[in-house]
Amino acid sequence: ILPDVWHYRRANMTAASALAFHASGHTEITRDELLELATTIDGEGILCRELGLRRPELASRIEIPWLCVAGSRDPQCPPDTARWTYERVSAPRKELLVASRETGFSADYGHLDLISGRRAEADIWPRLSAWLDAS
Repeated sequence: ILPDVWHYRRANMTAASALAFHASGHTEITRDELLELATTIDGEGILCRELGLRRPELASRIEIPWLCVAGSRDPQCPPDTARWTYERVSAPRKELLVASRETGFSADYGHLDLISGRRAEADIWPRLSAWLDAS
């Protein structure tokens, strides 16, 4: 997968947003961080080495309202993966929002374009704001 396809849906990004991401959106990660991320492959959730717990176990301890936002066309965190995590969260109020045309959005979203895409301000941000206002 090309780097832009992995990070965002090109049709959802302005040229300026895409260039800004590629100019400053990447960061170096340590060997330990890379090894931690590699634990996603085993199917049990990312291992948080510092705490010695997997993220699903940590998610089961969430005691505050929790909104999970997923892009329908996100190869980094596909909707099924987001749903897998969502099901393990034990928040008193939680919601899973999959951003796609099928669910009433103006586009099928990827990863980064959920926040910085050309339609995000009109499409995503109001839903985030409404959810926060209801919390």
